[in-house]
Amino acid sequence: MSEIFEYGENQIKYPQIGVKIITLGNEYPLEGYELMRIDTGFDGPVLVPYDIFSHLCRNIELFGEMRPIIEFPDKKLLRVRAANAEIEIENKSYDAQVWTYPGCDEFLVGLEILNKLKILFNGIDNFIEVY
Repeated sequence: MSEIFEYGENQIKYPQIGVKIITLGNEYPLEGYELMRIDTGFDGPVLVPYDIFSHLCRNIELFGEMRPIIEFPDKKLLRVRAANAEIEIENKSYDAQVWTYPGCDEFLVGLEILNKLKILFNGIDNFIEVY
């Protein structure tokens, strides 16, 4: 079975999918899933707001050289905060990292996760379907 997420003028502006993040002893959100924007320009896994990461991953964060470096569109490089997690989408689980950085206030799903999914983008009717 698949999940349909509507977007467009009368709904959410950008295509999004529902995601649950599970770490040791924590999960976000506690019930249901968080709608996260699909970002094909983001090569990483999942990006979450700084405060969510700080709560969800406080005891399992990676340190030092294990933390990935991301490049922003303006070519600025930044070593992000990262932790290993289980990412749940459409009742399927994927081992991946969760990333954030100081000042981050958005939820993104990047290509590292998107490349594991089968997604139908229907721009005419403004919805995506995840299988």
